[in-house]
Amino acid sequence: MKTENSTRFGFAQTVITPDAQAVYLDGFGERITPAEGVRDPLYVKAFVICAGSFRYALAVFDACGFEKRIALGLKRSIARWNGLTPDCVTVCATHTHSAPASGVLGDLPINYYLWDQIGMCAALTVQEAFQTASPCSPVFLRGDELSLMGNRRGRELCDRRIKICGFYDTENSLKGALVLASCHATCSSGMLLSADYPSVLTQAAQEKYPGVPFLFLQGRGADADPLLPDELGDDERIAALGGELADKVLSALENFENDGCVSACAPQLASVTVKIPMLPYPPKAVLQKTIDFFEEKRGSAEDSFESRRIVREIYWHQKALCETLEWEETPRENSLLAELQLLRLSDRAAFLFLPFEIFCETGNRLEAICGIHGLETDSVFIVGHANGTNGYLAPASEFKMDDALLSDMEYWYGKTICAKEAGTKEILSGHYEIINAPHWYNLPQCSRKSEMAVIRGVEMLFEKLSMQK
Repeated sequence: MKTENSTRFGFAQTVITPDAQAVYLDGFGERITPAEGVRDPLYVKAFVICAGSFRYALAVFDACGFEKRIALGLKRSIARWNGLTPDCVTVCATHTHSAPASGVLGDLPINYYLWDQIGMCAALTVQEAFQTASPCSPVFLRGDELSLMGNRRGRELCDRRIKICGFYDTENSLKGALVLASCHATCSSGMLLSADYPSVLTQAAQEKYPGVPFLFLQGRGADADPLLPDELGDDERIAALGGELADKVLSALENFENDGCVSACAPQLASVTVKIPMLPYPPKAVLQKTIDFFEEKRGSAEDSFESRRIVREIYWHQKALCETLEWEETPRENSLLAELQLLRLSDRAAFLFLPFEIFCETGNRLEAICGIHGLETDSVFIVGHANGTNGYLAPASEFKMDDALLSDMEYWYGKTICAKEAGTKEILSGHYEIINAPHWYNLPQCSRKSEMAVIRGVEMLFEKLSMQK
């Protein structure tokens, strides 16, 4: 196998596991106390590119996601210590639900001092990757499909593919790999810090390729969960799904080593910030009525989880009411800003980074758009939880037009408070991801138009890349 590419790529990794008792665990609403221990190490892993004046850094953290403040802090720290601009840095979370609180659940105490330390550690890890970068060529592979996962709604729509991008130096040695799968990292549900099922890939890779970082990227897994028997413990669940992932990744790499095909590389990067329209808040009267309703229920909660949920509902509606009152003085639309990035490694391969949890349907749609622009399906990595986590990006199919008048107080699975009184006929179809999750995340609810705004943003990225040629 010969490589003729002069572009330099670098990899590095560092353990960032904190003191368990110093952090709360992001991911599950029933956790209301600090972590109780460590199941496996947490990492920050770096991947960098140097091609003439082109310099880029990707840092992947074993984390559930990032609120905007933390995401910006990590990007700026990495950029400042490595002579980059923040738009040339991408920070991603593996979406493990057993990592230190980072703002995904809006009411957990966040150890910002810890995240400042992690940011410095990430900057030094990226620095090491730049210092050890060497000429490599990327090779895009597809592993066998994962069987121990599926659509958590019982639908057929599910992306079971494993996508791999391995980087080989001039001596045909593997220097690092990027691995993408599309499944929630929710095998571990206890009180221990854990990278969840990707941890098995990390361990297996270190045994076969000592010192070679494998960066796990979370794909279109918003509606995908591990499919494992309920009676299995956390360790068994992690071993099962993680073992399947590791076996199929390493097998794909082993088979390639006897192949000899190498992809050429011509890196390009584009970044764009787009405005994502969200659902309007209900009228003031509806918000106040809802707050009063939950205040009445507050004293009769059956357990700590129910109590916490009620508090979250009160807080979300109070925040919505305050913003509604502010907008009366300074009118504005309900929206959020999202940074999208497109890293193109060749004419047929690219990484699309999005700050959302992505449904399989949306991922398929974006993959088709990439195909229109000449990219190969197996060489397109659509990555979520990048540069922040703005909750679930719901495809238009998750909404329905309905004239039915719902009660103001129907609020849990299958119902929405934003009924016809809210001034919209856009009624949510009844799924946790778009009805209740935003309340836990302290975010507005996405609308039918949200997905299209992201799609337009992706088209803008391709336009930017075409202008660079």
